[in-house]
Amino acid sequence: MIEPFESEANSQELWAAESVFGRAIAHLGSAAEAVLVRTPIAEPLSPSTSDVDLLVFGQVDDLCPQRLFLSDRLSSRAVVDVTWYPVTSLGDPPFLARAGLVAHRLLSSVPVFDPTGRAGAQREVVRELMYQPHIQAQRIASFLHMGYLTVREIGITWNFPALARFWLQMAYAACVAAICDGIGGLCPNVYTRPFGYVEHIERDAGTSLRQPLVTTLGLDSDPLDLIDPLRRIHRVVSRFREPDWSPNMPAATRAEYRYFVSGDELDWRMGVAREMVERGDSAAAVWYLRFWAYSLARIPIVWNRAQEGLSVSFLRPERAVRPDLERHCPDILDDFAYVLGGERPVTPADVNDSLAELHRLRDWTVQFLSRRGLQVPEGKAWRPFERPSKAMPV
Repeated sequence: MIEPFESEANSQELWAAESVFGRAIAHLGSAAEAVLVRTPIAEPLSPSTSDVDLLVFGQVDDLCPQRLFLSDRLSSRAVVDVTWYPVTSLGDPPFLARAGLVAHRLLSSVPVFDPTGRAGAQREVVRELMYQPHIQAQRIASFLHMGYLTVREIGITWNFPALARFWLQMAYAACVAAICDGIGGLCPNVYTRPFGYVEHIERDAGTSLRQPLVTTLGLDSDPLDLIDPLRRIHRVVSRFREPDWSPNMPAATRAEYRYFVSGDELDWRMGVAREMVERGDSAAAVWYLRFWAYSLARIPIVWNRAQEGLSVSFLRPERAVRPDLERHCPDILDDFAYVLGGERPVTPADVNDSLAELHRLRDWTVQFLSRRGLQVPEGKAWRPFERPSKAMPV
C-alpha cells in the first residue's frame, strides 16, 4: 500500500493510458507546467468505470478541480479528473509533506509530463520528509482536526438529523485517514472511497472497521434506490446557472461549482456507483452517492452567497444548511433527506448513537497511533457546537 510506484503492473497501466495522457496534456495546454498521474490508475472497486486522475502544477492560486471528457475519432471517450495545484508549492516540500491528502495524492502519483524534472525531484524530497515525526504528526493532526470540525457541524444541524449523520460519515473518514497514514499508507480519495483503505487497515491493524461503519452510518440501504432522487435533485439545482462571481470569491469555489453542477459528471458518478453494486459493495456506493448529494445541495447555497457578494468555500458550510435550503431551494429537501438517510427517517437519537461509536473509534485511533510511537496532538474534544447560554440576570 505504501509503494504504488514502480511495480510491473503499474508500468503496464501507464503504457496503456499513454494516449490519454497525451490528449489531456494537449487539452491543458501551456498552463500545465508538470503533470502527474495517480497510480494505480484503475480503481479496485470500480475498474470498468475508472477515470484517470491527474495532478497538475500550474499558475493557480489554490487547489482547483477540473473534469475532462475527452473524445476523438480514433479513441473511446476518456474521463480525466484534474486537480490543479499552485506550481509555487513545489518550492516548499515541507509544506507539501504536511498538507494532509495533498501529500498522499503527490506520493501516490508519478510524473507523465515534467519537462524540467522539477516536479519529480521535489516529489522525492517530499517522500524523504513524509515520515519525519514532526511532519507526520502535523499531517495526522490535520486529519483529526477535520473530524473535529465535522462533528461541530452537528450542533447546528439537529433540525436535519440525516445531514447530521452525514457529518459523522466525514469524521469517520478522517479517522480512517489518520490510521492509514499511521501505518504508512496513502489514501488520496478517502473522503469519497474509504472502503479499500478500511480493508488494508483491518489486515494491518487487526481491528474491525467495516461492519461498524456500515451499521452505525446506515450504509446498508439499496444504493440503486438513491439514483432517481439524485437525478431530481440535480434537475432542480441545475437551474442555478453559474453566477456572476464577485471578485472576492475564491477560484477554487468557482471551479468546484462548475465541477459539481455538471450533468455529465453526475452520469459518470452514477455509473461508478452501479459498478460498485455489481461488484458486491453496496455500502461503498451508498457512501459515494451521499457525498454527491451533499455536493449538489451546496449549489443553490453557494449561488446565493455569490449574489450576496460573500467569499465562501464550496463544500464547507458557512451557515446552518437546512434554513438555507428552506429559503433558497426547498424542493430538494425531501429527496436530499432520503439519499442521506434512507427509507427510515434518521432521528436525533440515531445521531447520538452514531456519535458515541465515533468517539470510540476516535479514542481507539489515538491509542493505536500512540502505541506505534507516533506523536498525536491531544486536540479538542469532538463535540457538537453549543451556543453559549445567556447569562441569567441577577
